[in-house]
Amino acid sequence: MNISRHLDKGFWTLATRGTNALYGIFFIFIVLRLLPGEEYGKFALIRDSYLIIFTLSVTLGMAPMVKYFYDNEDRAALQSHALLLTAGFSLLVIILLGLFRHRIGELLNNPDFSTQFVFIPLLMLASFGKLYANELCRATHKIKLIFYTEALYFSSNLLLISWLIFSGTFHTAPHVLIPMVISYLLSSGLGLWMVRSDISLQLTWRKDTFSRLLEYGRFSFGHGAVGQIIERMNIYIVSSLLGLQAVATLDAVKNFLRVYELYKQSIALIGFPAFSRLHGEGRFIDLRSLYEKGVFFSYILLLPAILFYWLSADFLFDFILKGKYPEGAFLLRIFSLAGLLTIWQALGDSLVFGIGVPKFPFYVRIIAAVVSLTLHIILVNMLGLIGAVYAYLATLALSSILITVYVKRKTGFTFSGIFSRWKDLAVFVRNFIRKG
Repeated sequence: MNISRHLDKGFWTLATRGTNALYGIFFIFIVLRLLPGEEYGKFALIRDSYLIIFTLSVTLGMAPMVKYFYDNEDRAALQSHALLLTAGFSLLVIILLGLFRHRIGELLNNPDFSTQFVFIPLLMLASFGKLYANELCRATHKIKLIFYTEALYFSSNLLLISWLIFSGTFHTAPHVLIPMVISYLLSSGLGLWMVRSDISLQLTWRKDTFSRLLEYGRFSFGHGAVGQIIERMNIYIVSSLLGLQAVATLDAVKNFLRVYELYKQSIALIGFPAFSRLHGEGRFIDLRSLYEKGVFFSYILLLPAILFYWLSADFLFDFILKGKYPEGAFLLRIFSLAGLLTIWQALGDSLVFGIGVPKFPFYVRIIAAVVSLTLHIILVNMLGLIGAVYAYLATLALSSILITVYVKRKTGFTFSGIFSRWKDLAVFVRNFIRKG
């Protein structure tokens, strides 16, 4: 099983993720460096609130649309009802949160949350066209067009923030949020224009179509919800218990670790279809071989990143971020160890989904979400900000162990088999050079 055969797939998706990573670097060097810590904390809370609503609305409405796009002849009804689910959920959640925004602001120790809450519906409205266009592109496999909408968003956002900085008006959370709204509007316009031939809508109510979308959407929504709890709820717990400056510090650390997110997205892109094909063809030995090679090569890729974080943490926080976050370097070193565990979780999830057993990782995520919330509340209260890092690592370790044990039962992989893959490294390098 030659792993290099799978590296050519999804060029445009990887290009999109690469653009995202470059934007993350810009964000670290510009926004984190220049925006006051508490203001950055306020921005992070609004941004994550928007992203949670955005992600869950996609899982409920848009994901089922992509799933059934080629199984449903009435695509006008499919798109219309998917938009109804997506927009209806977003509107309902925003209204409910809006009614309690003052109380939420008090719980989060954020006096400006109630006034800055307006940016959440603005961001949803501005990005809705981009969301719809990108999901249509996924359904029709026009991945290159997604790259264009993302590139326009990131580049326009960069230019707008740079203009504010050079004009001397970059001091508060709205100075980051307003450019986001404008950039989303621009990319939404471009996205809708590019997919205009694929847009098909109707006003007729189709109960069967709506029920079918909702049936699938409930499962994908549940999976997305527990994922958001694991990935994002720590920022709210930290804000409630430690304040806005602690939120800014934690988010600064997480920004430096975007490489792990890029890795997970790449594994989902490359690993899932590869495992699915091998399982469908009954090639179980090759399935195990690909998993073992995936673990080995992932460590080859991520161990240097972990070493980099350990060696450069002081430089990154003391020099690049001008010492604004004193705890940051220590937190980054500890948090970077997540890379050792992320490998097992990402590859395990891709394999389990690939062999058609999606319920197991869902149950694992439910357990992990409960453990994550419990540990964060206890450890942040006891240890402060480092408690949030320990809670995240413990949760990741639990889910990684559970998924790996299950993968071992299904594939029979061995650790000696993983370590023996060093022989494949020379073959991989030789093939890569030859293709280059």
